[in-house]
Amino acid sequence: MLLSQKYVPSAKLQDSPQWYQDAMHALLGFCTGYMIYDSFMGYIVEVWQPGKGPVLSADDWMFLAHHILTTLYMTSSRWVKAGHISAMVLMYNGEFSAPVMNLHFVLEKAMEQDCYKDATWLPTLFTYNEQSGCISVCYWACQLRLAIPREEERSPVAEYLLDAYVLGCSIWQHSMDLYMH
Repeated sequence: MLLSQKYVPSAKLQDSPQWYQDAMHALLGFCTGYMIYDSFMGYIVEVWQPGKGPVLSADDWMFLAHHILTTLYMTSSRWVKAGHISAMVLMYNGEFSAPVMNLHFVLEKAMEQDCYKDATWLPTLFTYNEQSGCISVCYWACQLRLAIPREEERSPVAEYLLDAYVLGCSIWQHSMDLYMH
């Protein structure tokens, strides 16, 4: 679906065919609903302590802020009827990395369990998963950057922001890998 339209991050949705508009609204609505559900279930219900309410760690606040900002971004792109392509590209990147992140969380929880304390292979598998996640995010960020042609009519600021995104993905993944070890 993303490849059916020219990549113009600020393109108006009204200029697209009706089937594309309907599909875009459905996908962004689904993704927004999931982000709200995931925020509520993952960061309110799972950390609820009787008598205290939700007790969030520093990491929980970061992920909750991510969910709120993503929800606002997707909702605003539907509201102003522009920015939908960039929102969908971001959702695609997020969903592409979901299997790696899910395996990360499963391995992380497994390493906390007493029944796996003697499993010497588990930290090694965790490290390989972290490295594969770093490599895949860097690869897809570079693919995204290479897929967007440099255009003379685009401002140099936009070009620098795109380049900064690719560099930022690489740095963020590396810093997360270091943080986890």
